[in-house]
Amino acid sequence: RCEAKHSKDKRYINITGGATGCVELAAMSLELEEAGFGSQGEGKPGFFSIVAGPLLRSTDGNRLSHMPVDPSSTYGALHAMYDEAYVMANQPGDPDPWLDLQGLDEPLWGHHSNRRGADTVARATMVQTKMLEEDLDLFFGWQEKMYNQRMQFHYATRFNREKRYRVTMYL
Repeated sequence: RCEAKHSKDKRYINITGGATGCVELAAMSLELEEAGFGSQGEGKPGFFSIVAGPLLRSTDGNRLSHMPVDPSSTYGALHAMYDEAYVMANQPGDPDPWLDLQGLDEPLWGHHSNRRGADTVARATMVQTKMLEEDLDLFFGWQEKMYNQRMQFHYATRFNREKRYRVTMYL
């Protein structure tokens, strides 16, 4: 942790995983307590806590780690998949009629393409998902300067899993 280069990597380290109340978590808790780290909670300022794990986990080689996936680590693989999908969907003489290259000869892919696509679907399904425009702006990071000045939006929606799920449920 001390050698981490980015602040988000310094915040925490997930050291193990398992089902709530499993033997592995109990054993790890005991080991950390005995090592003097102490657990957090109920007025205790300890160094560790047991929390729900990441939905999308990072990998280390061919093994899953206990840390969440970092979007920057997916760029190369996603770019290659998009290139292959583009070739498959655009056979000579039969281009994909729904793909607007906006004057380019070849598409340019990036995580922003996914963000834009997800936002488009989320806005088209706002009635079904019962989401507000502010929810989508906050979820996708649009108009951050304006919303940062209105911090109640930030705190009201930041950790609401149900809202986050509903935003992308039709993707």
